[in-house]
Amino acid sequence: EVKLSEGYYVMNPEKAVEMVDENTICVAAILGSTLNGEFEDVKLLNDLLVEKNKETGWDTPIHVDAASGGFIAPFLY
Repeated sequence: EVKLSEGYYVMNPEKAVEMVDENTICVAAILGSTLNGEFEDVKLLNDLLVEKNKETGWDTPIHVDAASGGFIAPFLY
């Protein structure tokens, strides 16, 4: 569980990747929260996780939960 910063409703990718270890099965990001529609920074999370995987030799994947924002994301980016 990644603790959120006060006043923010999305995770900090740096904090999330710091918590990844050899027992982590995946890191989940939310694309369009049900609370306010905010997107987590999936690109930054991916970049940091790719770097950590290279450094450690692990293969920790990302799961993007896009149930709420997946429909509108292609029109925004």
